[in-house]
Amino acid sequence: MRSLLGLVALAIMGCATAYGPQSFSGGYSEVQLNNRVYEVTFSGNGFTSAKTVQNNLLRRCAELAQRGGFPYFLLIDRDSAENISTIHTNQPTTTTTTGTVSGGTYYGTSRTTAAPAPIRVSKYSGTAVIFLLMASELDDLEPAQAASVVDTGLLLRQIAPR
Repeated sequence: MRSLLGLVALAIMGCATAYGPQSFSGGYSEVQLNNRVYEVTFSGNGFTSAKTVQNNLLRRCAELAQRGGFPYFLLIDRDSAENISTIHTNQPTTTTTTGTVSGGTYYGTSRTTAAPAPIRVSKYSGTAVIFLLMASELDDLEPAQAASVVDTGLLLRQIAPR
C-alpha cells in the first residue's frame, strides 16, 4: 500500500505545472486591485522551469488585459522567487553488474550500494502588478513607463501554445 501511494505521488508530480488556475501543483491567480490594476501570480512545481513560469505569468497578464478590452498593459512591478527544498529518501541505491566470459577471462558480479542522497527541488514563482492601457493612452506615458508597455497581441502570438 505504501509503495502504491508513492507511485501515485510520483505520477502526479512527474509533470510540469500545466497552464491554468492555481491548484495543488501550481498555476495562476490574480487579484483585481481596481478596475485597471491587477496583481498576477504564477507558481510552478518542481518540474517547471523559471522561464516557463515567467512566460505563463506574462501570458496571464495579457489574457486579463484582452478580456477587459485593453490591447496593452504597463508592467508596474515584477518579482520572481525560487523556493528550494530538499527531499530525503530512506532507500539506498543499489547497482548490480553481472559479468560474462570473454577470451577465457571471467568477469564476475559486483554490487555497489550507495547511501540515500538528498534531492534538491526548486520551485519558481513570479508576481506582476499591471496597469491596463488603451492605445490612445500610449502617447501620454513618460519614456521610462513606455519601455515597460507590453502589446498583448504580440506577446500571446510569441508565447502562447499553437
